[in-house]
Amino acid sequence: MASVAVFLLALGNSAYAVVGANTPFTCYEAEVGALVGGASVRSLTAAPTNSASSPELEASGHAFVQLTATGQSVTLTNTTGQSITALNVRYSIPDATNGGGISATLDLYVDRIFRQASSLNSTQTWCYQKSGSEHGWSQDPTYGSPHIFYDETHFFRNYSGAR
Repeated sequence: MASVAVFLLALGNSAYAVVGANTPFTCYEAEVGALVGGASVRSLTAAPTNSASSPELEASGHAFVQLTATGQSVTLTNTTGQSITALNVRYSIPDATNGGGISATLDLYVDRIFRQASSLNSTQTWCYQKSGSEHGWSQDPTYGSPHIFYDETHFFRNYSGAR
C-alpha cells in the first residue's frame, strides 16, 4: 500500500497556487488525477478527535491517493503548456509490524512509456510518540501513536508534454 501526492514542476506557471508563497512551478495534487485499477482517494472527513495524527491529517490538502495493489495508478495531465522538468512525489508506505520499515517500488510512465522506477521505503518515516508526550520519539510501534508518515522522492528529467 502506498499513499501518493505528486508535484509536477513546470517552470513559469503558478496558476494553481492558492495560498503561500508565489513559486516558479505548478503543483498538481495526486487526488485530482485520473485513478486506475482500484486506486482511491482518502481524505480527512471529520475534525480529529485527539492529538494523534493520521496520514490524512498530515497530507497536503488533507487528502491523498492510495495505491494498494500492483496495477493501480494515478494519471496527471500537464496542462501548463510547458515541459515538465521535475517530479516531486510525497509518499507513505506502511511500517513493518515490529517497526524498521518496508520497501516498495513506484514506477513512472510518461505517455504510457516506462521511464524509471523509484525505490521507496518507510525506514525513517514512521515515528511513534507516547500519548500526551511532546518528547521521546521512537521507531518502535509499541512506544505509542504513529506520526510523521511521509517521505519524498524526486525525478529530475525534461519530460516534454508529460502526463
